[in-house]
Amino acid sequence: MADDENTNSNEKERRATALSISVCGYIELFVEHENPVILNTISIYLGLVREHIISNGGFVTESRTDGFTACFTPEDESDSHAMKALVCAAQIHKACAALSSDRNSKNLPELQVQAGVATGAIALGSIESGTNERLAALGPAILKANRLQPAAKLGGTLINS
Repeated sequence: MADDENTNSNEKERRATALSISVCGYIELFVEHENPVILNTISIYLGLVREHIISNGGFVTESRTDGFTACFTPEDESDSHAMKALVCAAQIHKACAALSSDRNSKNLPELQVQAGVATGAIALGSIESGTNERLAALGPAILKANRLQPAAKLGGTLINS
């Protein structure tokens, strides 16, 4: 490991829920046509996904060109982190449907997402690189959620607990 990159001693493994969510088709359309309206739609989508993750008590652990992986960890024994992730996914689907109705009037394709949700062991820690620090998560639940997401039907969520 380089001197400017190290992991924090606050790393710990716990049971948590991972949500992997991606927009379908818009990235290819933008690359193919470089349409500023499509780029704007993607920007709005990325903002609303991040907003719903945070408002439901989750945190983003990975951002991709077309989506995010997020973790929902229990605050205590009675905290339903899995339910928070599922509510978040449902809110994102609903928000994308509303965004799509506006896009349909401009003859743009419907904005649909695919989501995967999995509960299980997740190792959490912070990664530091220079002056930047971000939360990182690895483990079986992250892997399962990332594998379920592309298998979900358009506008759907696949769940594995």
